[in-house]
Amino acid sequence: MLSQRRRCNLNEADYNIVKREITRPPFGKKHVTRFEDEGFLSPELEKIRAEIRRKHGEWIALIRKINTFGVRTGRSFQIRTDDVSSMLAAFFGFRILEDMQNAAILLSHGALIQAQSLIRNAFEALLQMLEYTSSEEQAEFFANTYEVERLRLLERAARGEYPGPPGWELERIKEEIEVYRRQLSEKGYGRPKDAATLAQKHGLVELYWVAFTHFSYGIHSRMHVVRRYFRMENGRWVFRCGPETNDLNGAFMLCAQLPLLMLKAVPPKVASVDSSSLERLWKRFLKLANIRSPDWTPKRGRSMGPGNHRSKRLSSD
Repeated sequence: MLSQRRRCNLNEADYNIVKREITRPPFGKKHVTRFEDEGFLSPELEKIRAEIRRKHGEWIALIRKINTFGVRTGRSFQIRTDDVSSMLAAFFGFRILEDMQNAAILLSHGALIQAQSLIRNAFEALLQMLEYTSSEEQAEFFANTYEVERLRLLERAARGEYPGPPGWELERIKEEIEVYRRQLSEKGYGRPKDAATLAQKHGLVELYWVAFTHFSYGIHSRMHVVRRYFRMENGRWVFRCGPETNDLNGAFMLCAQLPLLMLKAVPPKVASVDSSSLERLWKRFLKLANIRSPDWTPKRGRSMGPGNHRSKRLSSD
């Protein structure tokens, strides 16, 4: 010990302090892996996964069936090279499926906040699918939205309201603005519609408040989400690391619902969806969600029941 202390150029008291620090958890041999030390990378997560699979096994099984049906249907998508709307329908369809696949994986690990961001993305993609794949004109409108948004950012940068692209002088920004204006004046363009407007148009307002607005709080770190990361212990707040095992039911429910709504919204020219199989999956979803008369269905596509509903199992286990 003396030689080690001398090599470190420390007196005995300082050496003992350093030794104590490097041999206690999480660095020392006595360390036992816990969520407090490693969070979601802890091997103990497997126990939580088993608990979640046991508690939400029915939802997980249904999500698997819906996903398999959706992927198989996607293989039959007819994408024409001269039809932008068919390409967008295929893109949005697979985007929703992949977002829900990954959201289900995250939920099975107890990563609720992270899964909510994917569910929100999938819902936005559903709204865009309903709006921009109904006609070639709408598809062309969507194709121009990138240029419209880029033009607006450059115009703000030219007015000094927004940082311009790195290294760009004002003169170059103005030249680029003129290029975009010429391109867009030839195509015709308008302002892209926001999610709230699209949700109201397509009869998905209630779903919008849950899957988009409420889940946005986690993405943008609002205060009620901050509180989820702490617990009271011995009169003080302690950071709560690791998985969430409560309040997963509503998110699992949306992982099943959004792909079903996507399959209902597939334009007939893109694919012929097996309506009987889709109906069976929808009825199974309604039964598991304890929904009597759903209105969380888009106005476009196959009708699956009118009316309002109140799900007793949306946000509680």
